[in-house]
Amino acid sequence: MNHELKSLQNYQAELVEFGYSDSAELIPILLHRGQFWLTTTPAEAQDYPNDIWKLMRAKLQREEVRFYGFQVVEPQHDGTPHWHLLLFVEPAHYDTLIITMRDYALREDGDETGAEQHRFTEVKIDPNKGSATGNIAKYISKNIDGDHLDAGIYGEDPKCAAARVDAWAACWSIRQFQQLGGCSVTVWRELRRLKAMMAESQLVQDIHDAADKGN
Repeated sequence: MNHELKSLQNYQAELVEFGYSDSAELIPILLHRGQFWLTTTPAEAQDYPNDIWKLMRAKLQREEVRFYGFQVVEPQHDGTPHWHLLLFVEPAHYDTLIITMRDYALREDGDETGAEQHRFTEVKIDPNKGSATGNIAKYISKNIDGDHLDAGIYGEDPKCAAARVDAWAACWSIRQFQQLGGCSVTVWRELRRLKAMMAESQLVQDIHDAADKGN
């Protein structure tokens, strides 16, 4: 996972511009547990953003907008899934990405109270205030073991909070972390296992050397 985050950070350095799309409240109020006496489970609520995300990706693919990044899902107070997306995109496609995601996020009950402000929140990371890798690593840490954190998701003990999040994800079969759009690390891992290359082209040799150096 650390390698994947680092590779995305390296790619970001080539893009000039990048964005952090924090889709924190992608789910309408009606799908929250306890709202209007509904009994929607976290797993059922997770189906909604998953379906919306499929539509977003399909639309962006038609628009030939390619992005890379990482997804983190964590629980809110009522157990409703809460999405964070760290996305890297070419500067020319940035506006298309944001407009598309906001459009799909607000299509259902987009006029409900707070939807415009909270359903989809987009923030550009300022390199002077921290790296993209550091930002998403914080979310990952508080959802795994809580190490090196002062507080959990809602200000509680970070290790206790991480254990509860882990139980929530296991109970409802919710995938907490996913790399988006990046290359598979399988080839990189296999190349690193090779001690030497024999009778291969210079291109293959260069790729092996790069993998061996961790780049």
